[in-house]
Order: sequence, then C-alpha cells, then structure tokens
Amino acid sequence: MTLKTLYIYQRERFPVLKNGLLILILSVSTLCFTRVLRNNYEFPSLEEAVIVFVIMFIFFLQLRIADEFKDFEEDMKYRAYRPVPRGLVSLKELRNMGIAGFFIQLALILLFNKDVLIIFFIVYLYILLMTKEFFVPEWLNKHQAVYMISHMIIMLLFHLFIIIYQLGVFPGKDSQLYIVLYLIIGFLNGMSAEIGRKIRAPEDEENGVVTYSKIWGINNSVFIFVFIQILSFVLCLITAVKTDSLFLTAVILGFLVILTVIKASGFIKISKNGKIFEILSGVWILAVYLVLGIIPLIKG
Repeated sequence: MTLKTLYIYQRERFPVLKNGLLILILSVSTLCFTRVLRNNYEFPSLEEAVIVFVIMFIFFLQLRIADEFKDFEEDMKYRAYRPVPRGLVSLKELRNMGIAGFFIQLALILLFNKDVLIIFFIVYLYILLMTKEFFVPEWLNKHQAVYMISHMIIMLLFHLFIIIYQLGVFPGKDSQLYIVLYLIIGFLNGMSAEIGRKIRAPEDEENGVVTYSKIWGINNSVFIFVFIQILSFVLCLITAVKTDSLFLTAVILGFLVILTVIKASGFIKISKNGKIFEILSGVWILAVYLVLGIIPLIKG
C-alpha cells in the first residue's frame, strides 16, 4: 500500500481529519468528565490525552477494517466502486494495518497504563464478535434494530475504556449514576451517527444497500433519529446538574434539538439531501462532549 492509495482510502472510507476531530473530542471530553466528577479541575496531561486519543483512533479504525471484511461479498456485488472491490487496497493490506494497530495500542498500554489490559481485550473480543455478526448474520440482518443496538454497544466499551484508563478501576458508588448516564449518552451518540448516515432521499438509495430510510420508511427513521436526540438531551441535562453546567447545556443542546426538529420536518415534507442528518449528528456529538466534559472543566 503506497501513501497515495492510503490517502485515497482514508478520504473515501475513513476521513482522518473529520473522524480524528470527533475521536479527539470524545477522548478528551471523557477524560475531563471523570475529573470533574471527582472535583479535579486540572486539564488532563498532554501525554495522557495523546495516548488515549491514539488508542481510540486505532479502535475506530479497526471497526472500519472489520467492516471491510464483513461486507466484502456484499460490496463486490453491489458496491464495486468502493476501494477494496475495485482493487485500490486489498483485505490483506488492511489486515496487516489492523495487526500493526493492535500492537501499537498494546505497547502503549504496557508502557503507560496496564490497568486497562482487561477492558482492552474485552473491546477486541467484542469487535471480533461484531465482525462475525455474533454468529447469527442472517437473523441479525432480518432484525435491523437489534443489529444496530448490538453493534452500538461497542460505544459503551470505548467510553468505559477511557474512564478506566483515567481512574484505574470502575468508579465508586458516589459517581456511578453519572458514569452510567455518560455511557448511555455515548451509546446514543453512536446510534445518532449510525442512523444519521443511513437516512437517504429516495433518489439516493442504492440497490442492495441497507438504509434505515429504506427498511423503516422515511417518516419512521426520521422520527427515531429525532427521538434519540431528545432522549440524549434529557440525559445530558440530568448529567449537567452534577457538572454544574445545566444552563449552558440547556441553551446549546436545546438550540440543536430545535434545529434538528425543523430540518427533520422539512425532510419529511420534501425528501431531499439526506446528508443533513449526518451533519446534524456530527454537530450534536461534538456539542454533547463539549458541554459535558471540556467546558465544565474549563469553567472550574
């Protein structure tokens, strides 16, 4: 794999800048959130932030690589324009990239924080199960809601990894409620991103490509997208009470909820530009992590 092919691959399948920003905010926000819960308002060290970011970035890259293996036959049949089917990169090259990523993560953990070894291997076990579609691929494909939920559980594990990296153990009773709320919010963020990227206008649907707008219908898929955001908003408000950022959270996220409702209503009336939901989910996720972790720590 040359640098040129690697650049093309990342541009089409795993945009480094776009994904990197989201992963960086997720990583730093979670580190900040756990500090705020313990009334520690010192910003995480640069070393800690960089190590967690690198590990998390590789985790998300592994998900993309795993998807390339899982979807290979379907891509060859329906999406020959993608990098692997058209021969830009091979599954062997992606496998080698994934193996290298695993050992980079393992080396960082052994050097800087062995407390996360168990959760590290749990995450990889779950990624393996996801790759195999939990050994019931046909059943899962017939039950897309279960499919999505089972795959979004990985978001809980990603957030839990960062929390344990920061604390060394799962937090005590005094913080458990808010940690659980934060994990659920992270899970809902994953669902928002997943549904957001799979709502399309009718003319953008592709033969053989599963989208929620196709299997649930436009109205239902849009309603679920909005409902998830509203549920996340409520949980964020409850969590913000603990971090003393209720007003800011209500204003920023409340504005985004209103914007989402307006855009969703417009899409139901005139189903064009389904990309708006991917944009809305990305902005929402960035805002959630900012108001729950980074801003409360800066406020002190």
